[in-house]
Amino acid sequence: MAVVLAAGACASGPEPRDAPAPSPIASSDTDTAPSVQDVMELEFFAPLEPGTYSIDADTDPSTPLRVEYEIPADGWSMWIGAAKFGPDDGHVGVSITTVVNLVSDGCRDHIAADPPVGPTVDDLATALSELAPFEVTSPPSDVTVYGYRGKHLELTVPDTDFDRCLGGNLKSWIAPMDAAEVGGTRSTATRGPATARSSGSSTSTGPVW
Repeated sequence: MAVVLAAGACASGPEPRDAPAPSPIASSDTDTAPSVQDVMELEFFAPLEPGTYSIDADTDPSTPLRVEYEIPADGWSMWIGAAKFGPDDGHVGVSITTVVNLVSDGCRDHIAADPPVGPTVDDLATALSELAPFEVTSPPSDVTVYGYRGKHLELTVPDTDFDRCLGGNLKSWIAPMDAAEVGGTRSTATRGPATARSSGSSTSTGPVW
């Protein structure tokens, strides 16, 4: 199962009316396809130039899973997807990864859930919506993005005393590639649970395929 974690949202302005259609361009031997940059080859939090990026979401080169995505404008930084940082430690980001299981409890027990989460999209969406201590602000619902069907849900980090949580962190899923914020500093971990450090923040998880 692949999951896209989005924190925050943005919208583009309206398109101009009567915009001319692009004219066809004859191909030539000198034409080259746009380059696709593997985002994991870049330094963490390095600025991303507008363009096309890719990520191997399950970190397994023997599988065909590979996600390509566009960064449309300046202001984004390297992440397991992309992130945009603002003042007062605020940020918006998209994380692209695969989920193999969840922790037993986001605050008190970071051991993998036993029995593990089932293999379907519905299993994962339901398990995320039941994971303590997160609060569901929008229950799982069906979505279609670029022809792919999935689930969307929104979770909120409740008012939490992180010092009472294991390692001072609130965790959620377990994946081959995870984003983590440890001790208030941003870092990246592999094969560890995704981590949150801010109370009252909204997390939009979806779509989940």
